Amino acid sequence: MLESNYDLSLDKGGYYVCTPTWETKAPETIYEHRFYFTLKGRAALEVSGHGHDLRAARIYFVPGHQPVGRACARRLELYWLHFRPLSPLLDFRLGRLPLYEWPLRRWQAWEPVYGKLPQYFEGRMETLGLRVRALLHMLLAEMLEQRADLEATLTARRAMQALEPAVAYMDAHFRENPKLKRVAAQVHLSPVHFHRRFGAAFGQTPHQYMERRRMQAARELLLGGGERVKEIAEACGYENPFYFSRAFRRAYGVSPRELRKKETERKP
Repeated sequence: MLESNYDLSLDKGGYYVCTPTWETKAPETIYEHRFYFTLKGRAALEVSGHGHDLRAARIYFVPGHQPVGRACARRLELYWLHFRPLSPLLDFRLGRLPLYEWPLRRWQAWEPVYGKLPQYFEGRMETLGLRVRALLHMLLAEMLEQRADLEATLTARRAMQALEPAVAYMDAHFRENPKLKRVAAQVHLSPVHFHRRFGAAFGQTPHQYMERRRMQAARELLLGGGERVKEIAEACGYENPFYFSRAFRRAYGVSPRELRKKETERKP
């Protein structure tokens, strides 16, 4: 079931000291969701055109799939974490939320967990990873409970449930870029009706969904090994490496080779 899959991929994280070099020249669309556990100092974020102060001793949720700008006049110390839901429903819901925050003192009992984010991402210890996911699930549960409009959430959930077989089919075959007719047949709809209902439920077209999945797969391959760009393009369903690079730049704002270099210098 789409709504029951709350597995999370822990992408990157650690400890960081923000200074004026942390500032972005212009807002950049981020594709993962983020948590900041601030310790000392102050900085600022702009999320989808709305400005927010980052203060000390707070926990901040920064939604993905939105343009984010950063600025730090002096210094801010924080633990940080980038993560992605494996559930399309959860990813969709989180991406529609604004920035959210909590007082850090309310979650002080979890300091042995978020305070070990650097150790986790250095060694990927299994038990520590379970504790990090537990903390994220607690934070997400509280946030969704307080922010969600129940009626709208239930309506969206029902719409997504009805399309679940088609989503599962796309998840299994996105590298093949199946025809819309084949996908729509999984839920016994015409291509036109399926396209309309999918867009209303997920805020994107089926083609955009599958291309996004291909880009996510390509990004993981780029960062996870030494394969050549041409090999990664073929593995993700692109016969033409030039078209793949163009699609990748459209999705992430950089070429595949630039992403490899940029990710080694990634900031929270």
